Amino acid sequence: MVITEYDSAGNITGITINPVPEELEGINYVEGRFNASDYYIQNGVPVEAEDCGAVWDKETLVADGVDTAVLSGLPSPCLLIVGRKRNPITVTGGVYNFTATNAGAWRIQLGDVHLRPHEWFIQAT
Repeated sequence: MVITEYDSAGNITGITINPVPEELEGINYVEGRFNASDYYIQNGVPVEAEDCGAVWDKETLVADGVDTAVLSGLPSPCLLIVGRKRNPITVTGGVYNFTATNAGAWRIQLGDVHLRPHEWFIQAT
């Protein structure tokens, strides 16, 4: 038997082969093998994650706190993780406007469990 474990938000946290039944008490799981980058769990049922086709309107921006790069085509609402921040921000309207005051490459990641993992990079100069 193979099980897929998940957390309270539906994020897949691991796969166990031949689990010991006594060790499953208090653990959220479904039978079968489901990849965390392709699935999430909703109401105890594996659901295939959606793709996100968002794109930047430009590849670089000036790190002056004014110049703006627009990431459009996002689902609404969605969660984004910007740079090294650990707490995602909620974006509505399908568009994220990004400005920077520090030069360098910036990474924006999807933080939603119902979307396939995705990240975008933009260069601030």
